[in-house]
Amino acid sequence: MAVDVITEALVPRSPNGRRRWDLGKTAQIAVDVRARAVNSRDVTEDEGTALLLSRFTEAGFTIAANFHFHEGDIEVDLDGWDAAARVGYEYITQEAGDDRQFDAATLARFEARMEKGELHVFLIDEHDAITKEALDAAVRGFLAQVAQVKQATRSTK
Repeated sequence: MAVDVITEALVPRSPNGRRRWDLGKTAQIAVDVRARAVNSRDVTEDEGTALLLSRFTEAGFTIAANFHFHEGDIEVDLDGWDAAARVGYEYITQEAGDDRQFDAATLARFEARMEKGELHVFLIDEHDAITKEALDAAVRGFLAQVAQVKQATRSTK
């Protein structure tokens, strides 16, 4: 059996030349997994909505928290809504029972309205934003996209 030395770890090779295991990579994966476990605690409803309120306010929106949104065939409670700008957000968590209001049909209705440019609502499920950093990156991307759409709309008028 051939043996390679990689980052001071002996790595046996099978007869076909492939590594059976790589202690260097395995050790790095273990460190990464432990770091993620420590740093990636789920973002609670309160933490998530506080972060979103902060980012939307920084972007210049006047947010009404815990807004009851009812237009046409959509009736839900949004975590935040700026009625004048028609921009808002919802951090969908089981903790707040949001998964009951924001079912697939409701999400599809929101998406259809957003595609028409009628409104812009940042809808993110807690399972898609398991860290504050992930949620922050997602909301910053959304707000940049909203700014581009609103700028394009103003320049065509």
